[in-house]
Amino acid sequence: MKRAHGRLTRALLGAALLWGSSVCLPAHAAPIELNVTGVVTSVSTQIASEFSLGQTMSAIFTYDSAAAPTPSLILTRLTYPSALTGGNFQIGSYLGTSAAGNIQIADDDPTLNDQIRWLNGGIMAASILTHDPFLFDITLADSTQVALSDKLLPLTLPDLSVFTERSWSLAFSPIALAGEQTAVGGRLLSATLTVLEVPEPSTLLLLIGAGWLAAALVRRRA
Repeated sequence: MKRAHGRLTRALLGAALLWGSSVCLPAHAAPIELNVTGVVTSVSTQIASEFSLGQTMSAIFTYDSAAAPTPSLILTRLTYPSALTGGNFQIGSYLGTSAAGNIQIADDDPTLNDQIRWLNGGIMAASILTHDPFLFDITLADSTQVALSDKLLPLTLPDLSVFTERSWSLAFSPIALAGEQTAVGGRLLSATLTVLEVPEPSTLLLLIGAGWLAAALVRRRA
């Protein structure tokens, strides 16, 4: 009697999981990988010992495409706090990583134009003389207001030629209280977005439910 009850319980659970996978749960949004390359076109004197004009820059950052924006009173702008989940960058031989950050998007904004900014904070990299790195900024903007059609987190990007501004910068703050912020920066040469595939909750539930049902049938035949 107990064995029959156990088989029935497993069968019912499997059926419930199968139903839930197809009805109850939406697909899980995949993370997006931002891959950019660029070149150094400006260096502040305080960090000139590390960087030089013409050096190459490459960076890879990821963000959560399901991140929710904060409410905004300005209808043409949205900020997605903590949407950036980390990444790494290299400028010449200078290496660093980013822990998290936010994404700012403006569409048909009279001040910012069409704009996407990836603001990567939590920078972990070597100090340069008296300055610490703290923010990696990637900016795409279009003064003609045609690059973007909405303020949603992008899954793809138009060709860079659409944007009238294509820039990046790594900002540094002084270690001591006295001093000025400084930066190394330049123009972007490429920027691509890639959807990273991850298992969806509905798929996982489908597999688990099928497993429960198969196990129940095998035991029943045995």
